[in-house]
Amino acid sequence: MAGWPVKAIGNTTGQVYTTATLANGVYQINDICPTDTELELSLDVPFNYGQTCPTTWTVQTIQNMPAVQHIPVQLDTECALMEVDLATPYLRRCFANNYTVSYCNYSAETIEDAYLVVELDTFMEYTGSSIPGTLVGGNTYSFQLGIWPLANAATSSLTST
Repeated sequence: MAGWPVKAIGNTTGQVYTTATLANGVYQINDICPTDTELELSLDVPFNYGQTCPTTWTVQTIQNMPAVQHIPVQLDTECALMEVDLATPYLRRCFANNYTVSYCNYSAETIEDAYLVVELDTFMEYTGSSIPGTLVGGNTYSFQLGIWPLANAATSSLTST
């Protein structure tokens, strides 16, 4: 369960702390403000992966002492569950613009024949990417990912003008 985002909010300061799980599902949040002796902890994901389990937990912290909170996740093996995020720092007309496309398989199973479809604005022209893209029609492109293993994340880049 590598790369799952974990979020904690300090109940005193309101400070948001974030981290991600390691390959074995373990996570660690460092540099917590000493006045935040109680945190509200959750997976920072758009779905309730724990199904009937709680989605947030209150964790008591003591400075320089580890606090442990297990986060149960029960995945449905019948449901392909992927997340895609497309971002760019800024857009300028008539200049090359770089997009970062991040995608992750949160499913309990490997997904066969996975692909992404990106539709660019009509003012944009596709000029290349870090993985091959195929014009589907109009300004829409398909990117084949192939076999996508469970709990796997990747990032690709897309350039347009």
